[in-house]
Amino acid sequence: IHDPESVDEELASFLRDHLDVDASDLRRRRALYDYVFDAFPVHNGKQVSRKARDDRQFRVSSLVYGEITYAPFYATLRKIDCSGTFYDLGSGAGKPVIAAATMGAFRKCIGLEYLEELVDVANDAKERLEDVSRKRPKVASALLRPQATVEFHQADVTDVSAFDWSDGDVVFMNSTCFDDSLMEAIASEASRLKKGTTVVTFTKRLPSPDFDILNTELYQMSWGGATVIIQVKRTDAAVPVSCVPVSERWLANGGLDDSQLLLPDDAAAPETAASGSSPEEESTTTAP
Repeated sequence: IHDPESVDEELASFLRDHLDVDASDLRRRRALYDYVFDAFPVHNGKQVSRKARDDRQFRVSSLVYGEITYAPFYATLRKIDCSGTFYDLGSGAGKPVIAAATMGAFRKCIGLEYLEELVDVANDAKERLEDVSRKRPKVASALLRPQATVEFHQADVTDVSAFDWSDGDVVFMNSTCFDDSLMEAIASEASRLKKGTTVVTFTKRLPSPDFDILNTELYQMSWGGATVIIQVKRTDAAVPVSCVPVSERWLANGGLDDSQLLLPDDAAAPETAASGSSPEEESTTTAP
């Protein structure tokens, strides 16, 4: 699954570089996260994702699989208000949603994922988290918010008629490999968000004048470095111009995204200037 000694060394290195992080709290919450996902290592999610895309004959860059690492995600969430509803747009195997739940502050943590097979994996992880609440109530009461809910849904995040995420207080997306058309479609739908909503993206900022950048920092994720961008909505909620959901365009394009980008192998995922690296399907490197 992973080398505990290597993970501990990387965590120690992270803490040396981030002296403002509460090391004891981080270790306790990461232990819960690790328990949930020890049964779902990073390569499992990649394999499920690849098979699901191959079955659909999809070669869409926006669906390339990549995972967070816990420590930098924890540090990012500690910079913002975590008291409301958290959404992950493109939630994969559910790791950011479960990580957000382990912060013990969000009322709801919801993941939206286009590939149903990954939703199934995420729901299995959710069951392991619920298992902690049943079998280790003292641990759960210390680390999890009482009555908080975790949900995973199959959805195209650009089709709000299928699932409306405009009630989010914090919206996250692992957007390193999201293509421009997907980012623009999400930005359009994000105009529905209320003023003050926080949006966290990787590598690419949300292309919208409605958001101001609060903070940027380069962190190591499962595939390498990614710039984490925290943005805050400065305008009131508005109704965007309707557009065709991106999944309909993928289907119309025969499994390609709007740029007609064909990925013969996921390891050839597009690199981005902001971070210098992208998720790679063949990588099994993990970090705390």
